Amino acid sequence: CDGNDIGYFKQCVYKIPDGKFTPNHIHIGCFADENDDRALPDRQIDGDGSIEACSEACTDNFYNLFGLQFDMECWCGRANVDDPYKHGASNECDCDSLVNIGMNVFCLFAIGKPEPTSLPTFSSIPSAVPSLSAVPSDVPKVG
Repeated sequence: CDGNDIGYFKQCVYKIPDGKFTPNHIHIGCFADENDDRALPDRQIDGDGSIEACSEACTDNFYNLFGLQFDMECWCGRANVDDPYKHGASNECDCDSLVNIGMNVFCLFAIGKPEPTSLPTFSSIPSAVPSLSAVPSDVPKVG
């Protein structure tokens, strides 16, 4: 569970540390970063920020990940686009500091809202999806 391939049919399970969950963000962990290849690409706050201010800035700009780095710089990214884990996990962060996290590391948070803001919408199945009756006749039946 150190960011490497752990094999098939295995999963890493983590407990979110007490006090690291709020309705707007979940602390994921500490990760390495590089100045010339940022894990999270968009800096929103240059320094002296806070967890709440960073969460709000990233949420307002439609990001779902944020990281605090160095002197509370705020960096944002998207889980389905960016790779916050690309430089590996680290144990060099001081995520409880709220003043200086550390050099070339960041505390990663996911932005989450536990309750939906509106009812989900559903769309019909596209016509290009074959129905079960479209199974070729030469396929043997089971049973």
